[in-house]
Amino acid sequence: MRPCMAGIVAFVMTASPIWCQEAWNVVEGPDKSFRVRGPGKPTLEKQSLRVAGMEITVYSYLFVQVPYAFILGYGDYPADYIAKRKVEELLNLDRDRFLKNTGTKLVADKNTVYQGKPALEFVAHSDDKKSVFQARLVLVGQRLYVLAVSFPVDADTKPVNRFLDSLELLDAKK
Repeated sequence: MRPCMAGIVAFVMTASPIWCQEAWNVVEGPDKSFRVRGPGKPTLEKQSLRVAGMEITVYSYLFVQVPYAFILGYGDYPADYIAKRKVEELLNLDRDRFLKNTGTKLVADKNTVYQGKPALEFVAHSDDKKSVFQARLVLVGQRLYVLAVSFPVDADTKPVNRFLDSLELLDAKK
């Protein structure tokens, strides 16, 4: 009986990290406009941000699974702010704000489309080059979504891509 129990314990101990990685939860936006998947239960924050003299409310969901920090932030810009700028300019301004706020340096970026919406993907490094931020900005009407993951430079990128690709844009805002 003991060899069998030892085998079960060994299996559970080696399989636990795999199970933990698979325990991702779905979080739906309060207005039903999006869903995102992340590990565990996220911390939700709400803060005001001044952009071009206008105040906007930014919501952020933070999921942590060491050594990763997964963040989804979103906010709605005033219509006139959006109307005065080209899409690429808006995305670049938000990328630059992200870099400034995180104290990171841009390594690479590219304009793309995510679920039919204009997007910008970029990678940034910390000054010591030990940490990486991989991010995707998606503009949906007046709303900007920021998905970002912070992780050590030598970490596996599968969880990073899983999170960045988990954002599901929904049609209805209820």
